[in-house]
Amino acid sequence: MMTMSGDGHKELKKFRQRFYRIYEPSPDLGKKDLLRLFIKATKQRRLAELIVEFIGKYDVNTIAQKLRRKKVAMSAMDVFDILEKLRKDGYLRVVGTGLPKEEIKRIEAKRVTKKVVEAPPHIVEAPPAIEAPPVEIPGIEALEVIPTPLEVESPEVQLVPIQQYVQFRPSLPEHLSRFVEGVQSAEIFERYFALNEYVKAIVLASREANIVLHSLYRDINITDTNTLAFLATITEHSDKATRVLELGEFKETIIEADLYYIMLSRLKYEIVLAAVFERDIPLGLMIRDFLSLKKEITELLP
Repeated sequence: MMTMSGDGHKELKKFRQRFYRIYEPSPDLGKKDLLRLFIKATKQRRLAELIVEFIGKYDVNTIAQKLRRKKVAMSAMDVFDILEKLRKDGYLRVVGTGLPKEEIKRIEAKRVTKKVVEAPPHIVEAPPAIEAPPVEIPGIEALEVIPTPLEVESPEVQLVPIQQYVQFRPSLPEHLSRFVEGVQSAEIFERYFALNEYVKAIVLASREANIVLHSLYRDINITDTNTLAFLATITEHSDKATRVLELGEFKETIIEADLYYIMLSRLKYEIVLAAVFERDIPLGLMIRDFLSLKKEITELLP
């Protein structure tokens, strides 16, 4: 886990910059040798030819974007894994770092950060009335006239309601706070929004605490409250189904609706990750991007 100390900030910076690295082949490698290496690494000649065309010119994230324009479904994580493996084998080297695209910072999306979805109000009832013992009532002439509350002009007099509503606002444990800060600082959600035009929402929630840890929406009418209720319901049913059918541990679920696909997964600490995609997205691309997103998020978990 990357803490937010000085060393933690360095690690987080390296984590964030890895998708903006620019790789180039070792000087002693010819184009044919390079192509052969990429064919072996990717098992796809068309993909290998495109990467060889882009390498040395663009960073990892831009290569992933250009591959998609060529109808090749690759995430930035996929491209990074391929290039980094060949770098470790001595065939590539890192020659620089590109800058994040400005559209990531200008993305038109509703961002919600550590938004607490309030639990139903807890009603504090008034204490039960205590029956007083009977007292003797004096004659009318012995009574002293006492002004009613309406006749008292002092501003200190207030009417106290019988019922009070206390809102429950849970706080995040320290390890989850650091985790959420890392996800936000690395701008993981923003980068997937910029990379995949089919993404409409990404939500990270803590199911037990009723908290939306981090969320991002684009052109979709949905609230964090509804999202949290949906995630809690689906994950609970998915858990029960896998247990009853003895299918092993619940990992991912795909929900198909008229307008959207929804993918969700349960991570450590009862954290739920969900993403909403337009129905036009190729299923292979949706699954690939969601699993890459999950992998990045998981790397930041303690």
